[in-house]
Amino acid sequence: MAILLFSIYSWILLALDWVQSGQSAATTSGVERLGVLLMSKYLLAFELVGVLLLMALVGAAAIGGQAKAGNGSRQSKN
Repeated sequence: MAILLFSIYSWILLALDWVQSGQSAATTSGVERLGVLLMSKYLLAFELVGVLLLMALVGAAAIGGQAKAGNGSRQSKN
């Protein structure tokens, strides 16, 4: 999953035209352009990454809850 996230973010960042030092900056900043790209051209990839992160958080909470319940039941038997 980490490789997938890294490749998606790398692909988005490489698609941007970065201003070199010494050149005049455009009227919009790089952060603004990144936000516009994430909400327009790369919306599907952005949403998929969000869903994957949500699934990872829910899974981690479920595993953590099971581990706590398992440890408590073992101690009560002793």
